[in-house]
Amino acid sequence: AQEQATCVLYMALALPFILLTTGYRGVLESKGAFLIINAIRIPMGIFTFIGPLMVVWFWQVDLGAITFILFLGRVIGCVAHALAAHAVFPRMNVRPVINILYSKILFSTGGWMSLSNIVGPLMGYIDRFVIGAVVSAAAVAYYATPHEMVMKLGIIPGALTAVIFPNIAAMFQHDKKGVKKLLMKGVLAVSSIMVPVTIFLTVFSHDILSIWISPEFSEESYLVLIILSVGMMVGCLAQLPFSLIQGAGHSRFAALLHLIEFPVYVLTLWAAVEYWSITGAAIVWFFKSIIDAIIMFCYSHKLLKPAS
Repeated sequence: AQEQATCVLYMALALPFILLTTGYRGVLESKGAFLIINAIRIPMGIFTFIGPLMVVWFWQVDLGAITFILFLGRVIGCVAHALAAHAVFPRMNVRPVINILYSKILFSTGGWMSLSNIVGPLMGYIDRFVIGAVVSAAAVAYYATPHEMVMKLGIIPGALTAVIFPNIAAMFQHDKKGVKKLLMKGVLAVSSIMVPVTIFLTVFSHDILSIWISPEFSEESYLVLIILSVGMMVGCLAQLPFSLIQGAGHSRFAALLHLIEFPVYVLTLWAAVEYWSITGAAIVWFFKSIIDAIIMFCYSHKLLKPAS
């Protein structure tokens, strides 16, 4: 119990540093300083794995000590981001300044973005709980394995939208044509990567799972991998108009869309799993991705229309 309390304490202490790091990273992204961000992010990412390993190797298996090392990494990362931000913006004022107008915009936009960032990932993982409740815990593994494989592909649009988002926010009000060109370039870039990857996963899904896990496992999961791969390709493309919507200050729309989708998705998911097991879950997730993408692209098109 004492060890658990220590872990919770360190995690609580790390939270302010995590939030500050996010803020400083946003400042660096607004300046396009992605080389600096990656120069910090890569070694800190390595430290996240190496640090706990060093504790186990050179000391003992102590969760409190491991959590402390991770906490220390968050502090070092925050300091590194802060120093980098002040180097990029040497005249940046660190004294707290309260501006009612900016505070209102910040809390409104940030609140809707936070809501969307909670409900969105929740829809991405609730299918496992439904499968476990309706089918069995064993069936979750047959679904979760291909699901995790395709979800890792989200790093592709994630890397691109990190660059596109601050540019959209800066350009949207005065250069919608430029934003449209930027969006199309992003769609082409993601498509050029995702289409070949998706074709590879769909054609060789059975072989991949057979080699990686077992032929028996592959028989249960290869169809799920095919469906989720195509759905993920669509979902990766939808990340671009999603970034446009948020960058244009319309995060409320995305959040409300997710709130409306959530109960419909859960009910449909439950019914599909009842009838078609894990394949039903994959089909529902696929159609959710399609619907999301259509709505995001349509709303982005509306936002990019020139003012009449």
